[in-house]
Amino acid sequence: MDNEMTDWVAAELDFDPKVNSEHIGISADCDVVTLYGTVGSLGQKHRAQAAAKRVVGGMHVRNELQVRFGDGEERPESDGELRGAVLLALVLNRLVPGTVDARVCDGLVTLIGTAQRQYQREEAELICANVPGVIAVRNEISLAPAPGRANF
Repeated sequence: MDNEMTDWVAAELDFDPKVNSEHIGISADCDVVTLYGTVGSLGQKHRAQAAAKRVVGGMHVRNELQVRFGDGEERPESDGELRGAVLLALVLNRLVPGTVDARVCDGLVTLIGTAQRQYQREEAELICANVPGVIAVRNEISLAPAPGRANF
């Protein structure tokens, strides 16, 4: 059954056009499927896990994929450039409020500021994960109720 499960997950990863599965390994043991290897972006790492979860049902997916950038891939040369790219991506998304900011250190993006809704926090994190050069995202955006609204 474990070999069948790895074959099914591999087929799903190959089928997903947003995941480059060339350097992804899969192992299955009892009720745990593990993804290991490398991908080119944090977004691909998240999409690979989502693809595996579509297949495994009630099993647990352990995502041990590492984000690595290949030679010739465009990525910001400095944390300042990466922060600029992240902020531009956030500003261009109408679901992310202007009260969200970002700090960057060695490819780790920390989102700060406030949002009125949880979906705005989630959207900001999703947008950052797809910016080339982002290795990880820490979401520290706090929720603040809209002026004149009750805090539920």
